[in-house]
Amino acid sequence: MPVRLMPSAINREQVQLWVAKPVDFTVGTPTESAGRWRFVVDEDVYHLDPTEADSYGKTNFIYPSRTYPFDGNLATRGLYVSTNSTTWVAIDVGVDMSTPNRYLILWKFSGSATGGSTGYVGLFASEDMVTWTLLFYRSVGFGMADYFVLIKPVRCRALKAMAYNSVGGSYYTYLSTYELSLYKV
Repeated sequence: MPVRLMPSAINREQVQLWVAKPVDFTVGTPTESAGRWRFVVDEDVYHLDPTEADSYGKTNFIYPSRTYPFDGNLATRGLYVSTNSTTWVAIDVGVDMSTPNRYLILWKFSGSATGGSTGYVGLFASEDMVTWTLLFYRSVGFGMADYFVLIKPVRCRALKAMAYNSVGGSYYTYLSTYELSLYKV
């Protein structure tokens, strides 16, 4: 079932949802609360169940044997995957939703880099599984830390996590995904 997000400035009783034009909205940082995604849009609080995501139970096309990114449990996390590449490489997780659509994307991951270097982790999207566009990236440093990401509705068919290390050689960037949830909007 698609998730519909409407800003609080619109009188929801007077708007027919199927003809309403998309309106931009301000989003608070997502967090976890009782095993659900929690985030604020303007002043409205949303709780989304990861087991109700359209991506729930999908195959991880980067590492098909690793199901944790799509198991609907925000507490499970796989082993860290590492790269010492100084260019973006696919790492940890990827999902193919089969057909392009508009999705609200929530991602919880843990990342770090070897001391003395800076690592970068990014989320890339594609409509055709050929051309990939960077939607989000952040630097990660020494010491494991958990991060939450919310990306406002975007049209895509597939997503994949990629990473690189600014120094390379014996320096590594580490990434492990807890959950990647896509909700049709």
